[in-house]
Amino acid sequence: MKKLKDFIVMMIATGLGTGFAPVASGTFGTLVGIAIVFLTRNWSFPNVLWLGLGIFLVGWWATLEW
Repeated sequence: MKKLKDFIVMMIATGLGTGFAPVASGTFGTLVGIAIVFLTRNWSFPNVLWLGLGIFLVGWWATLEW
């Protein structure tokens, strides 16, 4: 079970593994952000704020566990 948790934490903390790209890892990480914006472009502003807060909190937890 610990291995599964470690895998999930790693995937969250690295932007679904994009942080391990050998070249331009920040650019590939940005593509994850662009995908999120594209998928939520029709959401209301409060829903986008809640999503942003949720992503922030989950990411914070993942970095503390890493």
